[in-house]
Amino acid sequence: MYVANGQENLSDIIKNYKASNLFNEFVESLGWQVNLSTHLGYTGTIDPNTTLGDYGPYYANATTEVLYHVTTQMTSKIEDVQCLYKKRILGNDYVHIVWSEHDRNYRAWTLPSPAVWYVIVIYPLKNSGLYRIQIFSKPDLPPIGPLINGLCVDKLTLGPLVRTTAINAFHAVKAKLKLLKRPYTTRKDYIDDIIGKFKPPKQEEYKDFLKPLFLFVENEEEPTSVDTSIEKVDDTNKSEQALYEPEDENKCKPYEEKKAKEEKEVVEYEIGE
Repeated sequence: MYVANGQENLSDIIKNYKASNLFNEFVESLGWQVNLSTHLGYTGTIDPNTTLGDYGPYYANATTEVLYHVTTQMTSKIEDVQCLYKKRILGNDYVHIVWSEHDRNYRAWTLPSPAVWYVIVIYPLKNSGLYRIQIFSKPDLPPIGPLINGLCVDKLTLGPLVRTTAINAFHAVKAKLKLLKRPYTTRKDYIDDIIGKFKPPKQEEYKDFLKPLFLFVENEEEPTSVDTSIEKVDDTNKSEQALYEPEDENKCKPYEEKKAKEEKEVVEYEIGE
């Protein structure tokens, strides 16, 4: 939330649609802008049919997704003069990040909600380039970090430190409510859900799974290309064998008798001479 100088009540604060350049630069340092109407990642509790806005800051790494509800970017698509939808969205957030340019300190009860557990307030210090941090929390909650109450940081480290502190605060609330799940456990649950939805009804063996990937057989009754080549080789060997080994011995008898008769005539002719 952005609090301008002189704003005392929630109605004025939540109706802000313009902010200082320092606040806008801070919002940009929290993540990167995504188109909320086409964004496929985490979207929080924003409803595209009511209060959405075109873009919003989003951050993600291997284990975490964060989408920030920025009041100055949450435009309304319905008639909501009292900004009730904005209040409902912000009232359900565990962690609030408040940028206050007011002369006095921010009052933690400005947005009363039992769902708000931590409030991280940022005060830009004039003509110094530093920012003072103030942190409110419910009783019996563990201290969070890396930011602590009363710390002053520079502009370069402000965004990453606030983002990390807010994520740690969210995890602390989840642990307090016994709802905290580690990211790898959550990822395993999603994978198991995908397997359960798309697993084939019949359990196939691994070789049956690979068979259609490597064999291109249209009809199982027809021989494969490998079998056809073997048959052709067998036919060739058979034809070559026929040149040297006659299949039927009776077919060769007339030839042998004729040859023996000629040899006999040659011998008798030589004797007669």
